[in-house]
Amino acid sequence: MRNLGLYLGLGAAALGLAGVVWYASHVNRWEKSQPLHEIRATVVYLIQDYSATNDLHTSLRGKRITVDKEEGVPIDFPLTRWNPEISQGDTVNVVVRASYPHLGQEPQLDGISIEHYVARD
Repeated sequence: MRNLGLYLGLGAAALGLAGVVWYASHVNRWEKSQPLHEIRATVVYLIQDYSATNDLHTSLRGKRITVDKEEGVPIDFPLTRWNPEISQGDTVNVVVRASYPHLGQEPQLDGISIEHYVARD
């Protein structure tokens, strides 16, 4: 009986960890099921660094941008999907999907790809 508190504490910790893992997998499945949307010929207003402390994402570091055609809605790119040739003021094509709507969070988008816009004649 002496170890009952220890066992209860370990059980509670295991349940908590299982809940976190379930929630993270649910978010990941939900985001991957969202349709892709292309934003063509949009201007990059702002580029900022972001990290896991700003957004619970599958990537620890990335870039957060805003573009003129999404009226201030942030788009988060993991570094693996970021194009380092993109600068503030560039006209780009961006492919995005909805980011999971966490409680109290403003709408956000996940960046899938970004490239310079090339006008076609």
